[in-house]
Amino acid sequence: MYLNVYVPMPQCESGVAKFFRVHRSHKFASSALMDPITKTFVASMERFSKQEQSPMVQFQKGQRKDDVMKEHLAHS
Repeated sequence: MYLNVYVPMPQCESGVAKFFRVHRSHKFASSALMDPITKTFVASMERFSKQEQSPMVQFQKGQRKDDVMKEHLAHS
């Protein structure tokens, strides 16, 4: 399973503000509000990976995903 997360609305300042003020019902937007969302998402993905006994492979910036996975699958 390859997961590539893209959420178009918060790609600009006004989208981030709208996300936190409207969708999340906060009085104002703050980058500190994103941390618990991110940590919860990552923990959920790690639990799923462990539950399904599926290895989790994290890519480094600039790595070609196809090349990394080809190498990973060759050793599986």
